[in-house]
Amino acid sequence: MLNLVRADALPTTPEARSLMRKVMVLLEESTEQITDPDRSGEILPLATALNRLIVSTREQILDDAVAASPVPDRPEM
Repeated sequence: MLNLVRADALPTTPEARSLMRKVMVLLEESTEQITDPDRSGEILPLATALNRLIVSTREQILDDAVAASPVPDRPEM
């Protein structure tokens, strides 16, 4: 999650910001499930869903950063 917060300094699109908000909401809503030892069987599916969302967000942020970067001045590369 810290990487997503730091990634906020990168140029992002509304899609990336929306994904970041979804990650934060999911994490906030699932904190009780994660910390409750009686619900330990629910952690794996929750962690998997959270991980997928974080990966999607990171990929979107990277795509946004690449799209916003200047075109190289060496066309042969």
